[in-house]
Amino acid sequence: LIKRNWLLGMRIQHEVLQDQRAEYGEQVIRTLAKSLTEIYGKGFSRNNLYRFISFYKSFDSLFDAAEDIFLIVPSLLGQSEKVPATTGLFKDTDILQAVIAKYPIRLSWSHYSIILQEPNAEARAWYENEAANEMWSTRTLQRNVSSQYYHRLLQSQDKAIVRDEMKMIATPLQDKLEFLKNPVVAE
Repeated sequence: LIKRNWLLGMRIQHEVLQDQRAEYGEQVIRTLAKSLTEIYGKGFSRNNLYRFISFYKSFDSLFDAAEDIFLIVPSLLGQSEKVPATTGLFKDTDILQAVIAKYPIRLSWSHYSIILQEPNAEARAWYENEAANEMWSTRTLQRNVSSQYYHRLLQSQDKAIVRDEMKMIATPLQDKLEFLKNPVVAE
């Protein structure tokens, strides 16, 4: 799911919006959301498509795309001028296999969508690392992002007080085994 959303963000950014935020982009995204929802069902709302683009831009180093990714996708669809349409040369899974995670993905899509609420890149990286290391649930992560835990920790002269406050408030929300019970993680 994470890889799919990252790829969708990449494709929308490069192929649909063509790396620029044009004024017609809003209408294009709205039309694309409607088409994808008709074909694939829920999960492709306008807001989600923008979230996918934001995810791709914010976590561009999460995956390492093969250099020929922009040739594979159009050739699968028979839309490439550089590469003729393939007839069985590529399987449907080749697109997903062409993108390789640079490091193990330790969080769910829900975690990443919460982390995207943070505009600061350093803070996003910190939340990603802390959520994975501390096995924060999405509720704990949302609470910490909403309360600007990272920024309060940076500004505090006594970081132990801020950490203790966070642990006291988040402990009732956090069950370390809940992370393991998550069906997405279990698969």
